[in-house]
Amino acid sequence: MGITCSNQNFESKEIEQIDRIQSFEEINQSERQSQIFQCLSFDSFQQNWLTKEYQINFDNRKEIIDLYEGKIIQLNRMFQASGDENFDNLEQIQNLQWVGNYDKNLKKVAKWSVKWNGLKLQNVGGYYSENGQKKGLWKDLFKNYCSLVNVFAEGEYYNGIQEGIWKYIQMNKMIGCGYYIKGQKIGKWIELDEGFYNHKQITYYGEYNMNGMKVGRWDIMYCKDNEKIYKQMQILRSIKKYSGGGLYDYEGNQQKIGKWVELDESFKDNIYTSKQVIYTGEYNRNSKKVGRWVILYCSRDEEEYEQIGYGTYDQEGNQKKIGKWVELDERFSLSKQITYNGEYNMHGVKIGRWNIMYCRQKEKEFKQIGGGSYDQEGNQQKIGKWVELDESFNTGFFTSKQITYNGVYNLNGMKVGRWNIMYCKDSEKIYKQMEINYIVVVDRMIIKEMRKRWESGLNWMKSSIIKMKSLIMVNIIQMVKKQVFGQQ
Repeated sequence: MGITCSNQNFESKEIEQIDRIQSFEEINQSERQSQIFQCLSFDSFQQNWLTKEYQINFDNRKEIIDLYEGKIIQLNRMFQASGDENFDNLEQIQNLQWVGNYDKNLKKVAKWSVKWNGLKLQNVGGYYSENGQKKGLWKDLFKNYCSLVNVFAEGEYYNGIQEGIWKYIQMNKMIGCGYYIKGQKIGKWIELDEGFYNHKQITYYGEYNMNGMKVGRWDIMYCKDNEKIYKQMQILRSIKKYSGGGLYDYEGNQQKIGKWVELDESFKDNIYTSKQVIYTGEYNRNSKKVGRWVILYCSRDEEEYEQIGYGTYDQEGNQKKIGKWVELDERFSLSKQITYNGEYNMHGVKIGRWNIMYCRQKEKEFKQIGGGSYDQEGNQQKIGKWVELDESFNTGFFTSKQITYNGVYNLNGMKVGRWNIMYCKDSEKIYKQMEINYIVVVDRMIIKEMRKRWESGLNWMKSSIIKMKSLIMVNIIQMVKKQVFGQQ
C-alpha cells in the first residue's frame, strides 16, 4: 500500500501525510466502504508484539484512508480497492510505500519499488506483467518487515506464483531457504518463525512432502543476540540434553507426534524481558498433548535450563489439564517470574488452594506472595481470602510495579468488603499497605488556597465597604450644599 499512481488517465500523486491528531469524523462524510484488518504493534515496555486493529476506508473517489485507534495515519489517493496488499504491522502502515504504475484498468504493470519512511530501499521490488501478475526475479519484504525485522525474501515468480529456490536475507546474509513448485513448498526447507524479530531469531529445519505438508523430523535453530551463527537449539539440563523440535507424521497430515521440545510463543532473549521458556512432552497419534509435560527456563546469559513448572494432560486426548500443576504467568519473563501452583479436577477445572509464587531477578528460589482458593464444585470460582497480583506486576528496571490486592470473595465468586492495596519497594522485600499521603498534602494545599482566597475576599469586601462609605459621605455632603447654598 502507500501508492504513487502514474499513467495516461491518472494524475501522479504522492501519499498525502495527514495530521495524526485529525479524526476520521473530520473527513468529508461521503459514501464509504470500510474493512477491518489486524496488524501487529510492538510494545516497547513488554517487549512483545500485540495484535491491534486498523481500518481501511474507501470513499467514492477511490481514496484509501488508513485509521489506527480512530486517528488517520495515512491517506492514499486513486487506488484500486481490490487486490491490495494488507499491512502486517503498525510501522508498515506509517512508513511503507509501494511506488509504480497502473494501466487504464488499474492493474499494476511494469516495475514497482519500495520506499520506507520516504527513502527508497535499494533493489527491493520487481516487475508486473501486462496481466498485473508478478514475474521474474523479485526482492520482497518479509511478512512482518519493520525496524525489528530487517528481512527480505528473494526468488522468482512465474505468472504470479513463486517458483524455484527462494532465500531469506538478513543483513546481506542468507538465514533461510527452500524450493517452490507452483507456489508449494517442496523438499528441505529452513524457514523463519512466524514471530521472527531481533530478539527471537528462530528458524526451523525440516522437510515438506510433494503435497506441501511437513513430515518427519523438524529441528529448531537459534541465533542469540550477540552471535551471528544459527545453531540447533540444545537444551542443557544437568546431565540431560534435549534438541529443540520433534516429529511430524509421515502420512502427510502435518500432525505432531511423539516427544517434542517446543518454544513458548513469546520466546525471546533481550536484556530486560528475556523469556527463554520451553515445554517438553509427548503428543499422541492425533497430535494431542498427553501425559506429563515439563516447563524449563533459562535465565539470560546462562547455559543450562532449569525446571520451573510441570503438569499432566489426560490420556484420552482431550488435552485437559488434570492433577497438580505449576503454571507460568501469561506474561512470565525475566522481570516477572511468577508461577501458579495448584490442582485441576478430572474435568480440567481449577479447584482448592492455588498459590502464587515469585522469584526475584538474580535469585533461584520461588517464594509465595499470594493466592487463594477455588470452590470444590468445579465452577472455578474464587472464594474466601485472596491475595492477587496487579495485571502489570513486574520488577523491570524502568517499569517496576510490585502491587498486590488483598481481600475476600463471597461464595458466588464476587469481591466483597474491604480490599487493601499492598506495595513493595524495589529495595525492600516486605509488602506494606499503601498509604496515599499525597492526598492529605493535596487537601491541605486546597484548604490553604481556599483560605487565601477567602482572606482575599474579606479584604476585598472590607476595602469595598470603606470605598462605599466614602462615596456615600461625599454624596450626602454634595446634597446638603445644594439645598443650603444652592451650589451645584
